Amino acid sequence: METLKINEEQKQKLIEICKELFPEYKVISFDDTDNFGKVSFLTDDSEYLFHWFELCMFQIPKKMCDGEFFIRNWLVHNLTENKIHPVDYLYKRIKKIENKVT
Repeated sequence: METLKINEEQKQKLIEICKELFPEYKVISFDDTDNFGKVSFLTDDSEYLFHWFELCMFQIPKKMCDGEFFIRNWLVHNLTENKIHPVDYLYKRIKKIENKVT
């Protein structure tokens, strides 16, 4: 299996998702200085770092409370079968939920 990478557009989508789901953090940014691809969450006194893939597979589905295991399994299936990037899938899912609410 080839290495899964995240492009600039997907980084922006991921930050948008995180800002929406985790409003308690003052600053959320993508840190790619070491080519590891971490998302940084800042509060007044702490910083939390997560690899972008960990966010997609665990933290975001948990926060969505929308069938965490279903989402994770769906992501794994589509990564291998349909080649849908996890950030793109989660972004579409968040936007679909927003449209139902408005």
